[in-house]
Amino acid sequence: MQQLHESIEEVTQLGANFCNNPDDQWEFMLIHALSRHYPFTNLTSMGTITEQRTIAFDNDVFNLYMSLPKSHRLDGKIAKRTLEILNPQLAAIPTANTNQRPNQSAISKDALRLIKLVHRSLRTSDKGDINPTAEERTWPDRGRMFTNQPLLKSAAIELQKSEAIGSLGFIDMDKLATDIPIWLQKPSDGSGALLTFLITIDRFLKTR
Repeated sequence: MQQLHESIEEVTQLGANFCNNPDDQWEFMLIHALSRHYPFTNLTSMGTITEQRTIAFDNDVFNLYMSLPKSHRLDGKIAKRTLEILNPQLAAIPTANTNQRPNQSAISKDALRLIKLVHRSLRTSDKGDINPTAEERTWPDRGRMFTNQPLLKSAAIELQKSEAIGSLGFIDMDKLATDIPIWLQKPSDGSGALLTFLITIDRFLKTR
């Protein structure tokens, strides 16, 4: 939490010289690092089916967007409406991050999530999941990846007797050897991330 506060303060100070009000500060917070809005995985996947275009990075287009009234840009209203006009079918496809349509407003998304939460709490519906499953997201759950990918599973099993990991001196290898089969059979929160880090360190040390 402290790191988040420090990160926000850093961006706020960066925009202090040219932001005139809280609205400007909020927009700067959203757009000061545009590249993070275009993940490499998304661009790569799009490149497999069509020639990529970069019109979205054109300064004229961005300047036009910034010249519009804030009421048009709030909650991405103009972008959502444009998508509805250009391709209604695409606008109706749920996104991986929310499992809801990209043209929905923030209020409608929250309302639907609240309804699902109520149904799940009352057990009146078997479709009460608020978030999309791991398989529906851009990044699958790493714990499940280790259970489904043979090569990753083998790499995780090899960690049980890894001399490289053991040489670090601060990892309980007996406990690791006990926990890995459990994680592979029934992944827990964070197990996939830990296995990924350990395999990365193991391979790094072995190639030194």
